[in-house]
Amino acid sequence: MIFEGLTAYSFRIDLSNNEQSTAEIVKFFEKYNVSKYYGNPELGEETNKPHYQMIIWMSSKQTKEITKMRNYWRGKVMTKKGGGVSLKKARDERKLFGYCRKEEKNSIFTNVSKEIYLKIKKYESIDAVKV
Repeated sequence: MIFEGLTAYSFRIDLSNNEQSTAEIVKFFEKYNVSKYYGNPELGEETNKPHYQMIIWMSSKQTKEITKMRNYWRGKVMTKKGGGVSLKKARDERKLFGYCRKEEKNSIFTNVSKEIYLKIKKYESIDAVKV
């Protein structure tokens, strides 16, 4: 457990990387009491779709709010195949955190201290490992 008393969730949202998107995500985090977050704006490898790939932490009391949290984004994101939003409990928070670090060349979007996120190993794709 990276943050004592907090549960980790995978959060992916199809939004372009701009000030308006960032402001809307911060507003969402404030509304639903997201304590910690870490992620990057990315482009999908195959789809070239802009999105934010994130790990977020909340108190376990908020598990009941997940459907409401997904519904918050209705009308705010494209709802083609895939729904535009994914929010689910992380199976392995360290692996998810490492996965979210895979494209740190973009601007990092976080309130987690650098000291903490540097302790988590970056995700390496199978292709990168082979090279």
